[in-house]
Amino acid sequence: GGDYRYAREDKGVDVQLLLFELFGGFGKGVREILWKAADVLQNKLTRAQYLDEVTWTTKSWLGLQSAEAAHLSRSSHGHRRAGRE
Repeated sequence: GGDYRYAREDKGVDVQLLLFELFGGFGKGVREILWKAADVLQNKLTRAQYLDEVTWTTKSWLGLQSAEAAHLSRSSHGHRRAGRE
């Protein structure tokens, strides 16, 4: 908790712990944030996202963001293990 004391206490920032697992899983907080954002966006992709980023497995905004977050989590872990932080 001490790492974010200044932000929490002096600046009033809402600091939340978010869990990303190595094999693409997410903690409850991440899922809630993704679902809220998907709801705001009606779970629809932009034209650019549809044309540039969609695969056969990601036909919705939530699916695309979940896949991207899982990929970033795995690739970030790989860089740390290789000593390339």
